[in-house]
Amino acid sequence: MVFLYFFGKQAGQDIKRDALRHAYFNAMNVHSFGLTIATNMANAHEDYVGNPTEAKAMDLNNNSVGRASYATFVSNGYISSLPVVVWRKLKMVH
Repeated sequence: MVFLYFFGKQAGQDIKRDALRHAYFNAMNVHSFGLTIATNMANAHEDYVGNPTEAKAMDLNNNSVGRASYATFVSNGYISSLPVVVWRKLKMVH
């Protein structure tokens, strides 16, 4: 639902919707598993043969934005607004 709100039915990789997907997924992984495991999972997911260097760098950055969003905002009780927080942080770096 979060993605439909921001992007409608837009699909594809390496676009703004994909950035939000990566960031939001990482924020939720921090919530579920903690920062260390979330970071290790995200890094392992991007480390595969054939992953283009630019796409990998972009995804790792978006993953990091998501984890930072969680640490900054969700730990202060803003879990319901996490998608908006993540989107705002992404807009600051893109």
